[in-house]
Amino acid sequence: MEEEEQEEEEVVDATWVESAINVDVRLSNPASSYGRSDPYLLNFPGFATASPAAYFLHFLPVDHIQNVVIPAINEHARKQLLSWVDVNYVEYLTWIMLCLIMTVCKFTDRKAYWRKSACPYVLNIDFTEFMEMDRFDSIGQMHVFVAPDGQRSHGDALYQPRSFLTAFNDHMVHTMAPGRYMCIDESMNQWLGMGMPNIKK
Repeated sequence: MEEEEQEEEEVVDATWVESAINVDVRLSNPASSYGRSDPYLLNFPGFATASPAAYFLHFLPVDHIQNVVIPAINEHARKQLLSWVDVNYVEYLTWIMLCLIMTVCKFTDRKAYWRKSACPYVLNIDFTEFMEMDRFDSIGQMHVFVAPDGQRSHGDALYQPRSFLTAFNDHMVHTMAPGRYMCIDESMNQWLGMGMPNIKK
């Protein structure tokens, strides 16, 4: 009898595969840091099961992008390129996604991101499935945050990113209610420029 049990255990053990298991702590432990019982609250319905993309969009000033940034890009590009095809919201988000991937996975040769290869030693991403390289470069070259204005540039050299930063900061007020514990990183420091001291407020 004991021998039969040992044989059965050995057979069961033989079918197990040793590997890492990823568990979503938001589902396995509702009382975790993602729970509603914490001192801070995300103003984000369904946050406990939301995808990373949904989190990204939650903190992005989507209305400003749709109503200001994208129209400004198209207006500027039409004046520069006769063959320009207007970029829409979905294509703009795709462009941002590809930029983020390029930031994380860095290649010396930019063409590598659009390369199709079966070589196991080369990272095979192939952005062509999402956007042609020429289109990606065109959006990057024509990208503006507001319609270019020569007079404003004399008074404020940073008027282009300033409008987006203002919209982002205004949007962040409504994304969450911070509690006692907040993470402050280098992105919250204020830099005065090359060779100047770093001022922290």
